[in-house]
Amino acid sequence: MILSALSAQKYEAFVVGGCVRDSILGRTPRDWDICTSARPDQVHECLVGSCHVIGTGIKHGTVTVAKDGETVEVTTFRIDGKYSDNRRPDRVRFVRTLEDDLARRDFTINAMAYNHERGLVDYFDGLADLVEGRIRAVGDPEARFQEDALRIMRALRFAAFDDFKIEKQTAASLHANKELLRNVAPERVRAELIKMLEGSGSGIDAVLSAFADVVAIILPEIIVAAGVKGIAAAKRADSEAFYQWRRNLVSMRAARRDPIIRLALLLRGIANHNDERLRGDIITDGKILTNTINYSLLNAETAAKALRRLRFSNTEIKTVYELLLYHNIVLESRRSAVKQVLNMFGEHRLRQLIIMMYADASVWLLKDPAVGPDEESKRRDRLYILEQVERAIDEINRGNQCYRIRDLAVDGHDIIAAGVPEGVGVGDALEYLLYRVMNGQVENEKSALLGCLGKFLARWQ
Repeated sequence: MILSALSAQKYEAFVVGGCVRDSILGRTPRDWDICTSARPDQVHECLVGSCHVIGTGIKHGTVTVAKDGETVEVTTFRIDGKYSDNRRPDRVRFVRTLEDDLARRDFTINAMAYNHERGLVDYFDGLADLVEGRIRAVGDPEARFQEDALRIMRALRFAAFDDFKIEKQTAASLHANKELLRNVAPERVRAELIKMLEGSGSGIDAVLSAFADVVAIILPEIIVAAGVKGIAAAKRADSEAFYQWRRNLVSMRAARRDPIIRLALLLRGIANHNDERLRGDIITDGKILTNTINYSLLNAETAAKALRRLRFSNTEIKTVYELLLYHNIVLESRRSAVKQVLNMFGEHRLRQLIIMMYADASVWLLKDPAVGPDEESKRRDRLYILEQVERAIDEINRGNQCYRIRDLAVDGHDIIAAGVPEGVGVGDALEYLLYRVMNGQVENEKSALLGCLGKFLARWQ
């Protein structure tokens, strides 16, 4: 409708950018962008009355058109002026041609336009790059990345999401201009990082293997995971750092497309093993075996600090913190043990931990000569336990079995009526009954629960 309205007034208008790319890939675009030869005031004149036109970015030639609950951004053909802050142009200049407008865009796959009259307009061979699975900057990649440093993260995101390769000159420019990422607002970096972690497993592996030094600008903590002396140290296949870094990448590759779980896997092992706060080290055969619980806590705290710097939400930080703190716990498939961890973590967090553990088990697939039959057997045993725990969770849910205080057939009023004084004792009594129920010592039935309160009541008399 917008294209038709602008065309009827003799203006050129095209859908452009990501919506064209996604349509070619057979995806439903998340949003639609239009570029046009019409100036913002002319767009307003063409559409006023049939749509609500909002001057959201008049300075940069953009208006937002709203109709029936949907919005479309309409931007006048333009070229950008100097980017003093490597984030946004100091000024823009309107131009007459679509080609000039497309020449300012980041990557060829995003520099295609379409309308019904002209069909696909592709001045920079974006379609060929899309078919070949290639990320290539429009024109000079140095200029594109210096204009807007966030494009560095966008290149990694696009490559990871669809397992695309980054063209050689564009890749070299990514490494050369990585320091520019320090000029980008943390919120913008976070958004691109999350999208990158939603990508294909093999794509994320390839991107982090080739561009770890770039990601380390925004997450310098990963340098520790890849070797105290830096990312380069992790490239020696015989090094301990190499195994740690590959462990993170292989487990991320195996994990589901959950960006927060993958983020936790990426940040595993980022705490300094020589941190003086670590205690309980044991020396065996000349090797230092770090206390796992202490290191997991330090790792979780280090990760939380990094995520706060990147403006992750409190919920996201808490999730990563708990996944890193508890991912080494030993699960048992006994029904009572499963109920206890369900009570401790809740179903959602426990399932996240299990996903992380499944991914971690994939590390044994690394072609490491140190991994012999015994280690492979341990891997199979762990996978079997995880499968049994998942099955137990499903059965507990189907049977509405009790593992939380709110599932008990009694509540605080019943406990007080049975003679337990108001206050802390009521909560203790409920915890006592829950423990008995989860361990199969009493049925979750009101009379049975109240009947087994005798020993507990003796404490209060």
